[in-house]
Amino acid sequence: MRKVILLFALPLLATTYYVDKDGVHGTKGNDNYSGRSWQEPWATIAKAASTLTAGDSVIIARAVYRERIRPQNSGTSDNPIVYYGETGAVIAGSVPIDESKFVKVPGYTNLYAIHFPDFQIKGVVQLAGNDSIILRPYFDIAKSLEEVDDTAGSFLQRNDTVYIHTVDHQKPDSARHDLEFIRETFGIDLRGKSNLIFRGFTIRSQSDLGSAGFSIYLDNCRNLKFIGDTVIGGVIRGRLNSNILIDSFSVNRIWRISSPFGYGMLPHGMSGISFLSTDTLIIRNGEIWWQTDVANIDGDCDSVVIAESKWWGCPNHGVKITGSQSGPRPNNIIFHRCEAGAECQEAVYIYYADSILIENCDFNVVRQFYLESSGHSRAIRMVNTIITEKFWIAQSSINEYRTDYNCIYDPSHPNRFIEVGTTYYTLSEWQNLSGNDYHSLNQDPLVVRWGKGPGHPDSDFYLTKNSPCIDAGDPSYQPPPGGGPRIDIGAYEYTGPGISVLSGDTQTTYRVAFINPAYLPKFPNAESVAILDPSGRKIRQIKLGSSERVTIPPLPTGIYFYRYEPIGVAGKFIVLR
Repeated sequence: MRKVILLFALPLLATTYYVDKDGVHGTKGNDNYSGRSWQEPWATIAKAASTLTAGDSVIIARAVYRERIRPQNSGTSDNPIVYYGETGAVIAGSVPIDESKFVKVPGYTNLYAIHFPDFQIKGVVQLAGNDSIILRPYFDIAKSLEEVDDTAGSFLQRNDTVYIHTVDHQKPDSARHDLEFIRETFGIDLRGKSNLIFRGFTIRSQSDLGSAGFSIYLDNCRNLKFIGDTVIGGVIRGRLNSNILIDSFSVNRIWRISSPFGYGMLPHGMSGISFLSTDTLIIRNGEIWWQTDVANIDGDCDSVVIAESKWWGCPNHGVKITGSQSGPRPNNIIFHRCEAGAECQEAVYIYYADSILIENCDFNVVRQFYLESSGHSRAIRMVNTIITEKFWIAQSSINEYRTDYNCIYDPSHPNRFIEVGTTYYTLSEWQNLSGNDYHSLNQDPLVVRWGKGPGHPDSDFYLTKNSPCIDAGDPSYQPPPGGGPRIDIGAYEYTGPGISVLSGDTQTTYRVAFINPAYLPKFPNAESVAILDPSGRKIRQIKLGSSERVTIPPLPTGIYFYRYEPIGVAGKFIVLR
């Protein structure tokens, strides 16, 4: 009798763990507990980060966790590791101090000192007041006690003493200032990790003396999701990654030392979000404000979608898409239903990049580096978009633009439609020069409230009932549910929100956008098309019929691959729902 051995794939025995530092659920945490219930929770996220394996999850109770989070293990595509933060779960890089111990330094007007031998501090954060205020130095580092005394919002550490000049010139006081000293440069620090999810955290007060702190740092990672997280006083930075989702987020308030808003309150060269050499990145449903630059998509980044997001108050640059004339450059970049650019030099800045699509956005300025010459940016398309100040492109790239169904209107220069190099053109002149924008408008879009411009919280860029942008968009686009018979120009429909709303794990759908077309062509000798997830698992098999094109089926938001069988032709696409 032949022996038959049956092999079964057994599911992982996933475990849910609990962290409750302060005991808000009844028991104060201890890392010597089992961590498997609110009755025996751990005290630190670090304990979870060193314990969790594929399929496990951890729920973090409300508290301030003054830690650097470095997970030791990765999940798998079927069994990710999930970190859930309850409302009020904060990862902080700073420690509180006893402000009653500050003393006035004799011989100085505004200088206060405290003995602090614990560690070399990397910054000082003020938590009291309407906004978080981080005391400098960063790019204007105080080098003497005299300089600190003369500069409100500055500090200097010398040996075991920290000297401070508060923003309001007053003696440090916990009720008035609530100062903390920054110890950590990194908040969530991921290197070589995959299949992790972080959900619902506030990450704040990371810094490096003279530079930004990395509240979220990703190096050589893949298949990561950050959902519902808020970064305050730091940045998100990544390099050499693939398949990254940042959803329902906020990145804000880096080094704000005073009011009113001004360029001088921010250090130069810092981006709220920056990625280098990353393949497939989705940034959506977010806000970025009070950074130096909004974001930087750099090097050979490929397949980046920025959707349903706002940015404002970043006085240097907006989203920079930055490559080189003859070397690596970003490719396949989509801006979809974004509202942005108020109090920024521009919403989008293009510097040697290829294959860019801007669709259904409200922007103040779209600007290409106007001196691009040989090796210039290529394949740039803009459609259904409102621009309120300037559309500025390089002379060398005129033939690379495909633009139509847009509304460009600057109230201070109402007849200017575009600037090419250093020359302004009216709409008709631009049409004759380029063959573009034959269905575009050069008139007031009549939004609800112009305010300070697109993206600013005091503005409202929904269309009013008399707007010329209503039903004036590209007829090949499907209007969102509740919209009119044809899609409008701009990010929002007149009759209701045109953006998706995240509700738990359910996504309200209005349309699907693809980096590759929604329809794939047929290939000779192909019998079917397989749709695969990033792990290579087949999730759909489409048998080919007589039609000349293949319709992609409805899929959740994410990254997918297609493969024609049996011929093996393959590609990648991104779905936004």
